[in-house]
Amino acid sequence: VGGLKLAWLGSFDEESGRVTPVARAGLDEGYVDAVNATVEGPRAAGPTGRALVSGEASYVDDIATDERMAPWRERALARGYASSATLPLRVGGRLVAVLNIYSPQRAFFRGGERRLLEELAEDICFTLERLDAQARLARAEQAYRSLFEQAGDSIFIADAHGQYLDVNAAGETLVGYSREELCRLKLTDLITPEDQARAPLHLERIELARRTHAERVLRRKDGSVVQVEIAASRLPNGHVLGIARDVTERNQLQARLVTADRLSAVGTLAAGVAHEINNPLAYVLLNLSLIAQH
Repeated sequence: VGGLKLAWLGSFDEESGRVTPVARAGLDEGYVDAVNATVEGPRAAGPTGRALVSGEASYVDDIATDERMAPWRERALARGYASSATLPLRVGGRLVAVLNIYSPQRAFFRGGERRLLEELAEDICFTLERLDAQARLARAEQAYRSLFEQAGDSIFIADAHGQYLDVNAAGETLVGYSREELCRLKLTDLITPEDQARAPLHLERIELARRTHAERVLRRKDGSVVQVEIAASRLPNGHVLGIARDVTERNQLQARLVTADRLSAVGTLAAGVAHEINNPLAYVLLNLSLIAQH
């Protein structure tokens, strides 16, 4: 394309200082695999090594006479390469690859061609940075999704109007609805009318980066109810993040403990009353016994 003979892309490893070919196009015939470019030793003086060390493009106007091409001259000339351009590629300011292009004409890469190639290299670097950012974002999303799904507590996300947007597996189990079913509902659809009347839901009061705690009674898909403790906070995008924990058994246990405490208090009171009655009664019985003896 464009009268060029060969183009190949090499990945650069900073630790070893070596360049590994990862893509090629054009007349190769084994040339690329024999390059063995590096930034150390005799081959570091070649166009690829110099471009990586300096961080700037390296051009060879005449492969037949340029001393930098000595290790590769014979193979290059046998394939009709007369001049070359080597452009380093960066991602996030770090050298990660090098692009090599060969022409059958001597001094082909001059003036406008150089500017065009250097702009091309900038475009490639921009694309690589975008791809790297997308890959990092995908990894972060995967890590978030894994944490989200494996959490033991129920986690849900709703928009500013209370429409469910997402829920984890624990949340599905808690209320008995699938994620798809919940995403067609609002938060108020699950709160029992009695609990709504007791404490109406006010999502607008939930502030950014501040956690709000509340207890709610939810109605499951099967009609049963569950008491939950919810910690909610506002996300930067305006959505609401909620973490819910089933506290039905805890509340029932607390209620039983309160009842047991009351029964214990009643028992203590009864024992005290019996004691107070027993003392004068013992005095009366003693006197009656003495009277009977006389």
